[in-house]
Amino acid sequence: MAIAPPPSNSGASRTGSSRTANRAYADRATERELRQAIRVEVDRLLADRQLLAPGPQEEEQIRALIRDRVASYQREHAEMNQPLLSDANGVAERIFNDLLRLGLLEPLMRDDRIEEVTCNGPGRVFVVQDGRKRLVDDLFFDEDEDLRALVKRLIGPLASAWTSPRPWSTPPCPTARA
Repeated sequence: MAIAPPPSNSGASRTGSSRTANRAYADRATERELRQAIRVEVDRLLADRQLLAPGPQEEEQIRALIRDRVASYQREHAEMNQPLLSDANGVAERIFNDLLRLGLLEPLMRDDRIEEVTCNGPGRVFVVQDGRKRLVDDLFFDEDEDLRALVKRLIGPLASAWTSPRPWSTPPCPTARA
């Protein structure tokens, strides 16, 4: 799984200094590693209880597990005088959303001002807000496979009808608002 390299900072940059860009890249890579490790534990927890979808009690256990793993990471890195995550709470929330919600799209779907969300590939997420369509510059999936996995999870039983040669679907969204 390749992670895009940090943006180059030659000349004026939208992302700020190279230190900030490299820090964000390091946090994203660490977040991916934490997510993969936590996913194994969550899969085990849900399999042990033979649950397809967790209820409120399991969700709280999963949130606690994520908080514990992120806090452990911070503690271990502080003890070794290594860089810490710049937004540990944000990392924990994004991991939870990726495992049990709509992943990167969750904040967009919770925003009442956003009327529609469209993904035209891993780096092209658009929203319709106030009747205008715009690209969300700072929101992207690391890989094609991350977007595919989210789509398959969203369309659930319809997933067999969705294939890579025909990669489009418009199923009803479970969090859609009328």
